[in-house]
Amino acid sequence: MTNASVGEDPKRLFRVLADEAGWHLVHRLSRSDERLDDLVAALGHPKEVLAAHLSTLGEMGLVGERQSEANPADRFYRLDLARMRETYLAAGVALHPVVGGAEALPTSLPCKPRVLFLCTGNSARSQMAEGYLRHLSQGQVEVASAGTRPSQVHPLAIEMMARAGIDLSHHRSKHLDEFLGQSFDYIITVCDYQREICPVFPVDPERIHWGFPDPVEVVGKEAQEQAFKTTAVQLRSMIRNFLILLNRKEQETV
Repeated sequence: MTNASVGEDPKRLFRVLADEAGWHLVHRLSRSDERLDDLVAALGHPKEVLAAHLSTLGEMGLVGERQSEANPADRFYRLDLARMRETYLAAGVALHPVVGGAEALPTSLPCKPRVLFLCTGNSARSQMAEGYLRHLSQGQVEVASAGTRPSQVHPLAIEMMARAGIDLSHHRSKHLDEFLGQSFDYIITVCDYQREICPVFPVDPERIHWGFPDPVEVVGKEAQEQAFKTTAVQLRSMIRNFLILLNRKEQETV
């Protein structure tokens, strides 16, 4: 980030956050991809106000927009938490370096939450997400993954995770039916299709959506390997952010 953007972007960001609608918008996007109409329904703010904030955040490179794979007429918005952190902390660093300190992963959680990742084939995205969460939480989170049309764990998913020191060789693709009726604290869909058809689970778990294109569908050996690599990097970032948020939430409820 340049010196000019360090001075300007935090001010633009704070103007968005100072508005109640902007604050609610960023808070909502910090945990899940969302459509504009869903944001309006969930937050209760005027559509034009939320659209204006999305436009500002988009110009700053803090919010990305993409077409839904399930319905091309829909567009999902995603907050770039890494860029948000960089922009936000830039203001703190300008005041004093201590204000820009990083947040480490939790070393312990008060409770052991249950998390289920869902995608279609349970062959790549949800398998890698399961592996990362179990690894980064050091077993403090009970995690599983499943799909509606399970096939087999993709060799590139196993390879990419092995590079990160995570063994998926013993994993198998599982059907969602194996988990129906079980209680989870969080249901995380990593496929746009599953977000639309996700069934009801007991105890009303919190639903989170992280939409990722399916790397299995990418054509060409090199292109597919790069797609798996990109998905793995993004998933690791999302999982880290989720754990930091989870730790704070668990601490508040104890």
